[in-house]
Amino acid sequence: MGSVLRAVTWHNLLLRLGTRLPLFLIHDLGLLLVTSVDPQQLATSSALSSQSQVQITRGLLLRYQDLLKTLLRSSVMEQLAALQLRDELVAVVLHRLLAELQSRLPRVAGAELPTLPSNWHSLGSQDGDVAGLTEGVQWLETLTAEPQVLQLLTYVELLDVQTLRLLGQGGGAAGQLLDSVESGAPDLLDLLQVLSAPGTGDIVRFALELLPQVLETRRAKGAQTFPTGGYAALLQHGSLADLLPTELAQDDDVFALRYALNELVYYGREQQRKQPQRRHYLLVDGSPSMRGLRQVFARGLALSLCKKLSLQGQAVVLRLFDGRLHERVDLARTPGRLLPYLLGFRSQRGRNYSRVFSDLLQELTAEQQSAKSPVLTTLYILTHGECHIPRQTVAALSKLATLYGVYVLPSGELQLDYLPLLHRTQIVHASELSSVKSRRQRALQIVDDVSQEAPAATQRA
Repeated sequence: MGSVLRAVTWHNLLLRLGTRLPLFLIHDLGLLLVTSVDPQQLATSSALSSQSQVQITRGLLLRYQDLLKTLLRSSVMEQLAALQLRDELVAVVLHRLLAELQSRLPRVAGAELPTLPSNWHSLGSQDGDVAGLTEGVQWLETLTAEPQVLQLLTYVELLDVQTLRLLGQGGGAAGQLLDSVESGAPDLLDLLQVLSAPGTGDIVRFALELLPQVLETRRAKGAQTFPTGGYAALLQHGSLADLLPTELAQDDDVFALRYALNELVYYGREQQRKQPQRRHYLLVDGSPSMRGLRQVFARGLALSLCKKLSLQGQAVVLRLFDGRLHERVDLARTPGRLLPYLLGFRSQRGRNYSRVFSDLLQELTAEQQSAKSPVLTTLYILTHGECHIPRQTVAALSKLATLYGVYVLPSGELQLDYLPLLHRTQIVHASELSSVKSRRQRALQIVDDVSQEAPAATQRA
């Protein structure tokens, strides 16, 4: 019952990607991705063999069993089964493996299936068209043909296990990089874009090298005490118990008027001072100039910074740019968007730093003006040595935020006229990216530097 319910869920998710597959095939291959099962038991499951209208020969069934056994012996499938992938990731992987096949086979009906077991009655008989089982023979004959078997095995071997591992860490003790579906899980198309994007594996491997140390961070907890006796000041707000006695000597009408206008005076005790709202704004260069090691280092570092600051209780916003500013990801609101956005983004707009930072200046100015309380912003710019921004724009930004520049792999001596306006600068040279160990050490140095400068969320002003 549980496996059928998951298969129905995968079926409905695949429909959102435009992929229509027979239900038995989704059930069997999906279970191979999430658990170790007996292929013979799968191939003779009730979802396949109990359909009277689908006449499957013994030879065809044996070839299907052999295909499942071959897939099960694959080291990639073994690693994926150990990851316990979420339903969204299983659907995306099935799409990657079988989407091309559906264009050469009879069309399977695309209606969503009910997710309640009480509605599964007669799913295997008169509702066979809906389940995609009537065309099972033709699907199995094509899938078990030698060319298609080789193609399917190739697609399996091309799956990036490390990327799926990172995407599948949501909700677990390994870092909670993706939260649950209810708290902003990524879109299916975003996940598909991550698996399809070239160069993603290098970024993922670099991020996985950094995250073990980053995840050691724990939010500091501090206690602050205040005296319970005595008064520290006279205030215009408080409880009636702290009202100044002379206020009660006034006429009733005057007292009522002063109370309505919030003009009464109260004794005030020593209180905890409110800390101004603090935000960390990560701006990552995604232009065509950021390729190869620059892209790997910048995005892996950005992911680590997001996680480190989040663990410290900070408000973090991530944004990529090329010829313009792209959408922003607020980690407090949509944490599930972080990985797909950072790993799957591909630039198509060249670069225009003057426009990007001019637009950013306008946005930050508008936010400061509309904010009910002061917002302290630290702006991190992860880019390269040819990021030429008008000096007057940087000067204006420096009045609104603390500017922290990270310049990855400059082609020569860093000569930017606005550098003196930055509050902090990090330059990552080619020698520091020459090996995995030095690259990792340099990134962790920057993460430590940022985390030491960022005040803990519990620290009081």
